[in-house]
Amino acid sequence: MEPPQEVPPYFKITKNKTYFQDFKSQKLFDLIYYDAFGAHSQPEIWEPQLMIKCYKLLKPGGVWTSYCAKGSDRRGLQNAGFTVYRLPGSPGKREMLRAINSNCLFLKKKLMKILITGATGLLGRSLVNVALSKGIQINFLTTKKTKINCLNNAIGFYWNPSNGDLDMNCFSGVDIIIHLAGASISKPWTSSYRKLIFSSRVDSTRLLFSSLKRIRSSHQVKQIISASAIGIYSSDFEKTFSEKAKVYPDSFMEEVVIAWENEVDSFTSINIKVAKMRIGLILSNDGGVLGPLKIPTAFGLGAAFGNGKQGQSWIHILDVIGIFLKACNEQWEGIYNAVSPNPVSQTYFIEALAKALKRPYFLPPVPKILLKILVGKMSSLVLDSHWISAQKVIDKKYKFLYPEINTAMINIIDNSLE
Repeated sequence: MEPPQEVPPYFKITKNKTYFQDFKSQKLFDLIYYDAFGAHSQPEIWEPQLMIKCYKLLKPGGVWTSYCAKGSDRRGLQNAGFTVYRLPGSPGKREMLRAINSNCLFLKKKLMKILITGATGLLGRSLVNVALSKGIQINFLTTKKTKINCLNNAIGFYWNPSNGDLDMNCFSGVDIIIHLAGASISKPWTSSYRKLIFSSRVDSTRLLFSSLKRIRSSHQVKQIISASAIGIYSSDFEKTFSEKAKVYPDSFMEEVVIAWENEVDSFTSINIKVAKMRIGLILSNDGGVLGPLKIPTAFGLGAAFGNGKQGQSWIHILDVIGIFLKACNEQWEGIYNAVSPNPVSQTYFIEALAKALKRPYFLPPVPKILLKILVGKMSSLVLDSHWISAQKVIDKKYKFLYPEINTAMINIIDNSLE
């Protein structure tokens, strides 16, 4: 591998004791120069935790270079996903090039490769596009052979969870699985469709697990990040729920999501890290919760449902993607609520949509009894109340792009009109 001929934007870790301030930057770098000249006088420069912080500032495909790295450091870097090179010494014109060319360690960070299920859905398609733009390699699974080539620069593979079919080549080189597959919950809940909502989540998870278990010694998957839903929590008009809340299968959606999460937990038995994202109401200009609400609201006919006081824990689609990718980069484990830090009442939610559309909002809420007559148990999707905490994601230092409903709505509506 040839060293760069020009110095790209870089992050320099120096022996100056003020270097810790540099970690406040959220920017990722193409090259990190780790100055070890102060290693003897300041051994903390070589502490593993500090080096791990440095890794996180390096772009996929980026370069790490350092003087005087010991063999133990080299092995640690290799274990962290870097390819290690020893380069012959040669003179350089600048400090950076001298470091790169002076028989130092020269490391290229491994490109991340993710397998995505549900990649052609609302969230999946946007996630693929953002991941590819960051240099992440993407494999995806589809139940339709006609869609194998439908995503540019991503490689598709066929699977059919209902009969256990899966192209095992989909796991080749994959580090992380993002599991989004599941039938839409917005279609009428007939008896047969309720079974599909359940099986599409549980059976697909079970098939991924059994397939990886069968090839345990020949894959490199280290983590699975699975979609889940805030519908796992009980409906409550007052209480705010965190990830620690007890959950019970008291409704259809609670039953589905609990069974889904239980299947995902099985991956820990084959030494794969598990993260579960309980996603709120996704705001997107391509569909989601706003799809059926935009048309009546655009005509000045927007209205809440029931008493309009139910909690709406929403999230902008770009924040969902940001949370998923941060979970990939930092190998999160456990349960996380992927919701905005500022949930609102349904009345306020519809009012924010009307404001973004520049339309009046004056109609009273649609009566609860009428909804139940029209759509039966499916009415729970708009009548249930969920006030959900995002504090655990905030504690992970995720910075929301759209924490407030009004700015999020304006962004979505403005983009849909372009």
